[in-house]
Amino acid sequence: MEVRIEHVLGVEEAVRRLLATATAHDIRIEQNSDGVSGRLEKSAGFLGSVRAEYVLSADHVSITVLEAPAVIPAETVRRMIADELTGMFA
Repeated sequence: MEVRIEHVLGVEEAVRRLLATATAHDIRIEQNSDGVSGRLEKSAGFLGSVRAEYVLSADHVSITVLEAPAVIPAETVRRMIADELTGMFA
């Protein structure tokens, strides 16, 4: 599943906001050496974790979900990611 969110922040500001939000929301980030892509993981409590890869560009961020708890419907995971990212990159 892929989620794409458009933004007008540019790459540097998008990276800054992603890292700040990760810290504030207990999301583990592993940046790749390019600084604009990597993996993230968010715990869903006793249900498990959501693991995804991200790529930031000057005008959008793409999140590809690699793993999510089976008991959470895919559309719910998509909506949660989209809601969080839209607020972060607004």
